[in-house]
Amino acid sequence: MDADIADDVLICQYEDRFETALAPEAAAGLVNLARRLMRDPRVDGLAQAAYILATVKHETDGRFVPVEEAYWLSERWRQRNLPYYPYHGRGYVQITWQANYLRAGRTLGIPLEAQPALALEPQTAYVLLVRGMLEGWYGRPLSDFVTADTADFYHARRSVNGLDRAHMIARYADEFMEILEDAIQEPPRVPQPTRRNPFLRLKDWVLTTVL
Repeated sequence: MDADIADDVLICQYEDRFETALAPEAAAGLVNLARRLMRDPRVDGLAQAAYILATVKHETDGRFVPVEEAYWLSERWRQRNLPYYPYHGRGYVQITWQANYLRAGRTLGIPLEAQPALALEPQTAYVLLVRGMLEGWYGRPLSDFVTADTADFYHARRSVNGLDRAHMIARYADEFMEILEDAIQEPPRVPQPTRRNPFLRLKDWVLTTVL
């Protein structure tokens, strides 16, 4: 997909449809993600971009930046309460469990198992989000449910975490479809040169030469 979006329309539509005011960091994060997804050739159509954004809205608690699971609580709390610690949720998609960190790290060629905090780096978090969902790292590939021609937003949750909060995230995706459609900027039309009849050009030349 290769399309541009109007940032102000994106933010305005988001705040209107979700009835919330975005903090500056969240607004910048949403714009950045939307721009990248709309220009990412791996993303097959508007519906996939909308569902990925809906997933990020849920997984980051509407912050649209890579976050750590229960980011409002302490590291000590995570250590005591999360059974998969230190391989708890991080990033845009909240990758969890040691096996997922190991597999993703091997695929990307980075020491993600040894340094799980790498999942919080924006570029790594983006790859974990997009490739992870599209290629089925956390479940089923997103294309099993959402393509340029189909949009089963409810079952698309299986690309991340079973059917956990599937209805809610599907509603988010429906809203993002409308938001993106409104925010897409049509490419400017390039005027095409008109082709004049060669006999008219000859006539002009004759008249100019003779007169």
